[in-house]
Amino acid sequence: MEQKRKEMKKEFLALTPLQLIITMNEVFNDIISLKAKTQGIKEYEVYKRYIKKDKKLLRLVKPRKAKKEKEDKEQLIS
Repeated sequence: MEQKRKEMKKEFLALTPLQLIITMNEVFNDIISLKAKTQGIKEYEVYKRYIKKDKKLLRLVKPRKAKKEKEDKEQLIS
């Protein structure tokens, strides 16, 4: 078991930066999916809670307005 762990660690550290990002993103998405399934909620809700907890990430992620809301505002303006 310990030997397998060392082999996996060596393989992981040999990845390129892009491969590391892709791998970590897949792991993150799997964790969110598992949490959502165990709690019986949508994945988006778990992700939303994660963003609220991480203040730095919250500043970077700007909420998008729905397309319909934008269209409604444009109609009001014109």
